[in-house]
Amino acid sequence: MRRPSLLTAALIAFVLVIMAVQPASAFKPKSHGGYLTLELNSTSIEGDDFDGLTYYESSDFIAVVPTVPSGNGFRLAFGFQSAGQPFAFEFAYARSSHDGKFGGYDAKSTLNGISMEGQWHFHNKGVFQPFIDAGLAFSWLSAKDAYLDVSMTVKDVSYRGLTPYLGAGARFFVAPSVALVGGIDREFHSFVTLKADGGESTKIEKMKGSSWTFSLGVMLWVGNM
Repeated sequence: MRRPSLLTAALIAFVLVIMAVQPASAFKPKSHGGYLTLELNSTSIEGDDFDGLTYYESSDFIAVVPTVPSGNGFRLAFGFQSAGQPFAFEFAYARSSHDGKFGGYDAKSTLNGISMEGQWHFHNKGVFQPFIDAGLAFSWLSAKDAYLDVSMTVKDVSYRGLTPYLGAGARFFVAPSVALVGGIDREFHSFVTLKADGGESTKIEKMKGSSWTFSLGVMLWVGNM
């Protein structure tokens, strides 16, 4: 398993120090309503199909699969939680950029995902609230200049599919409606179509990979339910 970056580790340590010195009775955290979350993330994709040698070929095209090494990005989410309930639900968009390889060639790619996620929170009335989560994302991996059509024209290509995931994290409230939030998720990618710029979607043999994603950011409560 990859380790979080030095910056992420430092921020996690900062959160733990604040938690240790913050009086539990300093304020009453917000516990229900709608909220927005913006997080920085770090992720990569690993697996046999992401070895820098895999490609898809037909009579009309050759499309290559880049390696997807560690890259950074962001996650923006809208969530809601009912009063007195430990369960929260989020809609989110995540994006990260990667500098990989195909054979000996450089291959820039972008991983995107639109997800629905459920979270189960523990100690949901305290300033420190650990949780477990599970979700499903519609994902697409866009690779630059990785598609060669029958006319020998090079194009960008995107691979699309579903990504179930599960993980754990925590909120730490620094004010009644503001919390630091971070976590780690294990994701299982399964891409089943490819699409070149200006072309139609084509079914492919399932392309699999998995990833560990680390995230850290800020949550802001914006309204009551």
